[in-house]
Amino acid sequence: KMDDIFPKKSPARPTYAARAAQAPNPMARKYSVNRVVVEGRDSKSWQKPSEAEGDALGTALFAIDGVASLFATGSFVTVIKTDAAHWDTINPAVEAALTAQLS
Repeated sequence: KMDDIFPKKSPARPTYAARAAQAPNPMARKYSVNRVVVEGRDSKSWQKPSEAEGDALGTALFAIDGVASLFATGSFVTVIKTDAAHWDTINPAVEAALTAQLS
């Protein structure tokens, strides 16, 4: 039987990829992703968690301790941290949240 020799492949799920880059502001980090986060020329900006209510990505990112505000447009998200937070702690959590929300 051909299916035994060449099993049918299941449709591939798109792979998420992100690249973090330091922004000019040391309190900010820009995450470029390989999919559109906000369509067209629109953008989203949240200064506090209550502004992100109803948005899965914004809510997930604000759940990370140390996230102060967010900005998203096109295929990138900028995360602004609080003064007390450290990128060594926030970065892996942001990447995990982006993976979970964008996959």
